[in-house]
Amino acid sequence: MPVVYQSIVVKVPGLKVKGDDTSTKMSKMIEEVLNNESLKGWKLIQITPALVREGSLQKVILTMEKDKIN
Repeated sequence: MPVVYQSIVVKVPGLKVKGDDTSTKMSKMIEEVLNNESLKGWKLIQITPALVREGSLQKVILTMEKDKIN
């Protein structure tokens, strides 16, 4: 069955200070996006780090797929 894809950028808002641990905030944001998108039939297939600044993950790209409806 054909599938369609979408990519969603998730980024930690606000100013970051060197050494900030953004992992808890980032994981909660990812969880919220994934839960919302799963209700629409999307499934996560990959998380790609998109921006790491001074050891802190600032941005990720979520790649998702779902069955194509004709």
